[in-house]
Amino acid sequence: MVRMMLVLSLLGFLSEATAKELAFHYKTAEGLTLAGKLATPDGASYDAVPRVVILIHGSGPNDMDSSMRAMDGKTRLRYFKTLSDALVEKGFAVVRYNKRTYELKQLGLKDRSVFKSPLMRRLTKTGWLKGFVDDVEGVARWATGKLPKAKLYLLGVSQGTHIALIVAHRLKQVAGVALIGFYSTSLHVQMFEQIVYRPQSWFVRADTNGDGKLSRAELLLAGKAGIAIALHLSVFDVDGDGMVSYPEIQAANIINLYRLGTDLRYQRQELSYPPIPSLVKHSRAPVLFFQGMWDNQTPAYQAMSMRFLAKNVWKKGNLRFHFFPKLGHLLDPRDRYDSVEYRPMDRAAQTKLLDEINRTFK
Repeated sequence: MVRMMLVLSLLGFLSEATAKELAFHYKTAEGLTLAGKLATPDGASYDAVPRVVILIHGSGPNDMDSSMRAMDGKTRLRYFKTLSDALVEKGFAVVRYNKRTYELKQLGLKDRSVFKSPLMRRLTKTGWLKGFVDDVEGVARWATGKLPKAKLYLLGVSQGTHIALIVAHRLKQVAGVALIGFYSTSLHVQMFEQIVYRPQSWFVRADTNGDGKLSRAELLLAGKAGIAIALHLSVFDVDGDGMVSYPEIQAANIINLYRLGTDLRYQRQELSYPPIPSLVKHSRAPVLFFQGMWDNQTPAYQAMSMRFLAKNVWKKGNLRFHFFPKLGHLLDPRDRYDSVEYRPMDRAAQTKLLDEINRTFK
């Protein structure tokens, strides 16, 4: 386990007595400083806070607010900030922090030499999965020290669901885990699913005559993706019949997976931890699954498989499942299954999530 050294920022010391959010920084064993915030209910004493939730990011260089652009290209979505505010209203303290890949990216934007520095070599030696786990464990130790009477809970999203389950397995004081966009296989398999199989529903919808192939005319009516393929039809048309079949679409897409390559160190680290189904099977604390049925990044069949095992094989009562029709990876409304554009979390789903967390994480 990598030891973390926590250093409160000056801003935190100045604002602790009056602010709703306490800013802090901690330094990883590799020497990378991550910024974070602790949000608490107004007027609550740190010594009296009963519950704290740590928010754990999905893949990518995410900041503490989990910021991204909405489908209109203008609206800024801040999923973790929104969740944090809502959980605080329920009486929870909430910790969110910048992911180590985000902090590294920010350093690289200022000085690209950081990617060839000793810091980068140390981070690479640790490995990204282990580093993400270490960060959560370090934040958890700080949070439970800052809030001595608080029960510790984890809320993971996407890749964060795996990390949350690992940390809950390692840290016995974790009293509950909430998972949004759960997956049960390796990250590489998830990438394969997204890159090779996600376009299937788009293809079926575009194939208006049901012959298993898309003509140029069908492609031109199939949105931006169809138009792009039509403009480069000779590239996609492997068998030279003037149309594109679904295997030809898959062939083109899997090349993107080849180009991305495989992070063998990440895969080896995945194997060093118990398999995800085993983490779920042997979980002790409550584990809440919140899954959109139109999630095409971590499809719902994976959470459903856990429900089947929990009910029919494991006979476990600590696993609870909530499935949401027509919602995507972040419980956001979608027009159809194959949409890849994000929107704010569905309000009814957010209410359900908060109520279930509040009721279960006592």
